[in-house]
Amino acid sequence: MRGASFIVFGLLVGCGSSPVPPPASAQTAAKPAKVAAAPVAPRPPKGALFRQDVDAFVDGGFPQFLQHVDVEPRLVDGQFRGWSIVNLSPRDFWTGVDLKPGDVVT
Repeated sequence: MRGASFIVFGLLVGCGSSPVPPPASAQTAAKPAKVAAAPVAPRPPKGALFRQDVDAFVDGGFPQFLQHVDVEPRLVDGQFRGWSIVNLSPRDFWTGVDLKPGDVVT
């Protein structure tokens, strides 16, 4: 019986020792697909905004807006007249917007 076990073991090892070549279709390497460049988001025309950009910004809330503008109160003869824009950042965020430092927003 012991001899039969060795024969079965030998057959199993022998079957796995000679590699079987893959089919001819698997031997040819597939060419990698070209990866398309990410589309560049178009800029709105001068003086216009895209609705989706406005919606996303409004959904972020007013504090999000305040993170992009530095203001200080503008007083004339001791009376509050509005908010004077000190700084707008980052610059590309404000591209196409008709505001600049020194403007007073009421």
